[in-house]
Amino acid sequence: MEFNLGGQLINLDERVDGTSVQPGAGTVREAFRFTEKERNFDIAGDYELGLGKGRLKLIGLYRFEHSPAIDSFIVDRDVGGRSGERFRQAADESESILRSEYSWRTAGGTDWQVALEGAYNKLDVDAEFAQLQPDGNFLPIVFGGEQTKVEEKRGEASLTWGRALASNLTAQLNLGAEYSELASSGPGGLTRRFVRPKGKLALAWKVGPKTTINWHIQRRVDQLDFFDFASSVDVANNNGNIGNGQLVPPIVNRTELELVQDMGRWGNASVAAAYAYAQDLVDQIPLSPTTEGRGNLPPAHLYRISSKATLLLDPLGWKGARINSDVTWRRNRVRDPLTSLWRDQSEGQEYVVDVNLRHDIPGSNLAWGAGYFDERYSPNVRLNAIEHEYTGGAFVTAFIEHKNVAGFTVKASYRNLANEREGFDRTVFVDRRDGPVAFSESRQRRFGRYIQLTVTGTI
Repeated sequence: MEFNLGGQLINLDERVDGTSVQPGAGTVREAFRFTEKERNFDIAGDYELGLGKGRLKLIGLYRFEHSPAIDSFIVDRDVGGRSGERFRQAADESESILRSEYSWRTAGGTDWQVALEGAYNKLDVDAEFAQLQPDGNFLPIVFGGEQTKVEEKRGEASLTWGRALASNLTAQLNLGAEYSELASSGPGGLTRRFVRPKGKLALAWKVGPKTTINWHIQRRVDQLDFFDFASSVDVANNNGNIGNGQLVPPIVNRTELELVQDMGRWGNASVAAAYAYAQDLVDQIPLSPTTEGRGNLPPAHLYRISSKATLLLDPLGWKGARINSDVTWRRNRVRDPLTSLWRDQSEGQEYVVDVNLRHDIPGSNLAWGAGYFDERYSPNVRLNAIEHEYTGGAFVTAFIEHKNVAGFTVKASYRNLANEREGFDRTVFVDRRDGPVAFSESRQRRFGRYIQLTVTGTI
């Protein structure tokens, strides 16, 4: 039997001040404030026992999160006076899951598993949008998303079969179905019920003593972000989303081919290519002639090429040293709901490069190393703007670690050695994105180098 209990207290406080000189307004001072005080905890456990010819495993999970947040944006102009807006939101999220798995093996070497799962997920959102008044107080303005409640009751059943088809070929087949009842009380809220089949067929072919080819084809049902059902306001960029009660879960029909190579004392490496035909992906869509929000897209095409490798440096005489790499390239091509042209999915990952060096010094509890991380995401494409958040340069770190300080592992990291910057570019259009440009902006922010100290272990 295993039991886990975890919790977090997270206090976020962000402040951005800016001063500029603008035609017709003189000196303009902008002040953005964001605060969030998140409290969350989770309880999970599982219990396994022998039953008949197999084993029964029972799994339970409960997670709760309370996260009140406030955004405010105030502008002072020499000509035009003061204006400001505030968006306040308090969200309570909970997730409850009960799952049972019964597994057994036949005399002929076939593995079977039957699994049943039930879940209840809930989101409660209370929100307020307010405008700054001449007396310095904020006056609430009706925006249609003051209260949103989303509930999901989900049940799932699956059957898994697996066995060796030959001495060097194994197969696994999973067939399942998911039933869900989704209810929302926010904008356009309603109750709907879905039955969605899903499954996966996987083959592993050991071509040679050190070479394996893995292939699978899968139909996957993804989960929705319940916050997409709720309306929100971005006070800093003067836009927002209307909640959409018509959202349906995305379905991804995916296949992947992977080559895995064992390089013996040099380590191992793998390369994989994947393609998916995705239905009902969630992105920005028009909800009326003047509003937008999160909604489902027409079928899309997703591509991925990735490689993972571990290079052991012992054969070169550097005992205890290794290099780990994880490189991925993606393209998520979706049909734009405004122009009907193909484009990249909003804020979809384009690539990630993660390379790390680690040296565990032989005969000691000391280790040191360095890391290189770089990633890029596609722009966020709204109906009246294109927003692109990105990093300038790579995130480089160095660390030293001691694996036994009073029974704990203590690690000190010196981070952002290459002075990575945060960038943001935005183009705003007069009306819709297929019309003339109103204005554009570009900024980069440095956040400098810093030291991080982590202590891990068990009590």
